[in-house]
Amino acid sequence: MTGAAKGEGGRTLFIHMGQPKTGTTWLQAALRLSRDALAGQGVAYPPAPGGEPDDPAAITSGNGKGLLDGPQALAARLAEAKDARAALFSSERLQDALLDLPDPSFIAHEAARAGFARIEALLFIRDPVEHAASLGQQRVKRHGATEGPDALIARFDQPARAAEAIARIAALDGTAGVRARLTVRNYSVCRRALLPELAAWLGAPPELLRAPPLARANRALTRSELALQLRLNRALADAPDAAARIGADAFCQRVPDLPAGQSADPFRASPEAERRMLARLAPAMARVDAFVSPEHRYRPERARPPAPSPETAAGHMFDDAQLDALAGGVADEVLRLRAELARLRAAPEQGLGARLLARALLRRLGMLARGRAR
Repeated sequence: MTGAAKGEGGRTLFIHMGQPKTGTTWLQAALRLSRDALAGQGVAYPPAPGGEPDDPAAITSGNGKGLLDGPQALAARLAEAKDARAALFSSERLQDALLDLPDPSFIAHEAARAGFARIEALLFIRDPVEHAASLGQQRVKRHGATEGPDALIARFDQPARAAEAIARIAALDGTAGVRARLTVRNYSVCRRALLPELAAWLGAPPELLRAPPLARANRALTRSELALQLRLNRALADAPDAAARIGADAFCQRVPDLPAGQSADPFRASPEAERRMLARLAPAMARVDAFVSPEHRYRPERARPPAPSPETAAGHMFDDAQLDALAGGVADEVLRLRAELARLRAAPEQGLGARLLARALLRRLGMLARGRAR
């Protein structure tokens, strides 16, 4: 290992901050698999707060939760790596956490107190048309969205957030004597070389990092799966977590590869909506392009027209594995709610709060049985 990661001239704090839908989940699986190898080179990748799954290749949200919640939170997380020459934290939420801070200077001050001489941040951007489509589908998959792509693309603002992140990291440079630098890479350009990009940022040989067993994590939904998820989101509008567990989570975890003969739904907005988005974000993209190397600049024209889906002519398609996944998702949710209800009924000493929660769970079970929201 060379350069900053070796701790030459002081310790280094590495922060991988997203953006969402730029391979973050896959990279985090690689980092968990490579934790021991990184530690052998002096780079600590502390466990996520609250623990991690036993399977080292399981999908997680990284280890950066709460890192930037304030000076005390940051100091506590940095203390987890007190014996290492470098510390590494990863979460796609860290970009937004940075931008939400009224004054981010405490990051440099706490880093200096912990003996860090440098902050190295990494941000993956993505060409806007495909990024908006992927992020829009993610909002349907995991966050209960019921709108179509035209409505969701109107709120897409990741290039503007990238431009602000660049400015914020630049403002940190030199604070408390700490050097701060941001590396920006375009996922649309390097999606097939994410591990080499991550290793280069760390100053590590590419072979140090282990690729996860799956070619991709958190796959996109097919057109039929997405149509079902939209209906689940509408039927369970006050329980989006349950809708995601029954549909998207079950499909992606139980059928991790796209079924044969089916393709991912592109979730593309209309050409008019895409043109409006690009015009709105043009100033922000210009600010980002002025900072990054030419090969990693935004290229809106790289977006391809949506490919026709085999499901369009045939109606909705679900193979046996998908049907098994859906049945398993429904069954798991019903059993989870029944177990929670039984636990509450067996604990009458919890009083009114438990009874109210039990009634809420009964309503949830009724919603699942009827397939509609009350």
